[in-house]
Amino acid sequence: MPTPTNQFGSAGIAPQLPYGTHKIKWTITDGCGNETYCEYTFVVADCKAPTVVCHNCLSVNIMPTQMVQLWATDFLQYAEDNCTPPTTYTPGPNQLKFAIRKAGTGTDFPVDALGNPITSITFTCAELGKKDVELWAMDLAGNADYCLTFVDVQDNNNNCVPGGTVTVAGALTTESNDGVEDANVNLHAGTVNQFQMTDDQGMFSFPEFCTRRMRTTR
Repeated sequence: MPTPTNQFGSAGIAPQLPYGTHKIKWTITDGCGNETYCEYTFVVADCKAPTVVCHNCLSVNIMPTQMVQLWATDFLQYAEDNCTPPTTYTPGPNQLKFAIRKAGTGTDFPVDALGNPITSITFTCAELGKKDVELWAMDLAGNADYCLTFVDVQDNNNNCVPGGTVTVAGALTTESNDGVEDANVNLHAGTVNQFQMTDDQGMFSFPEFCTRRMRTTR
């Protein structure tokens, strides 16, 4: 170490200390043998939040149950931390915790009533379109951060009611099953009213109409 008689001494190597509370002590001695010291207490802690990166532009289809469930890992591209494994110096398995929530529905790391991470979210037919999502990661020291992404919730299979579409078709016949030609069929689909004439077999068809409050008359 540098001394009054050797200004070019080596500064030494900083100790590699574990997490926790530590004390450092400096002792100063003069040429007459007088000595004094001071002590300083400090804490080594992990204060850096993990880095989490989302997948973007995900799209999903509503299931026949009229909902779809998504998991935190569906949106995870990668995550890393300076201390929580896996790191450059410590192998896996991955000990980061992941959670997810619909954007704007809470603050801090998402947990349930028991304090466990919320790892899935569910969208219903009332939530079609692009929806913002927060993907969170927490390290072993409790530091947390999130990335913001979105999912496009679609109903390509027409599972939602209302919201799905159907083809309304049928036939008008007499009691002897003869088709009634040129009969006027009126379709009421919500605020939509349309008319159609039956063909020579009594057949009619209204393609791709919303199923909400639908009835037909003739």
